[in-house]
Amino acid sequence: MSKRQKEAVYLRYFENMSNEEIATVMRVKYQTATNLIHEALSSLRESFSLSSLTTLLIFLRLDSI
Repeated sequence: MSKRQKEAVYLRYFENMSNEEIATVMRVKYQTATNLIHEALSSLRESFSLSSLTTLLIFLRLDSI
């Protein structure tokens, strides 16, 4: 995740700002702020899914020992 994506997610979920407010603070267009948040969440979902799968596979492997 890029620094800009992290900043957008922080502002959205920790500072409870709207996408319009985020765009103003970050000095970008509304659509850019929206895209940053969307891309960041997609990246997190992908990482979380891969991490969960890895954890499950390790657990299953340990269980069979």
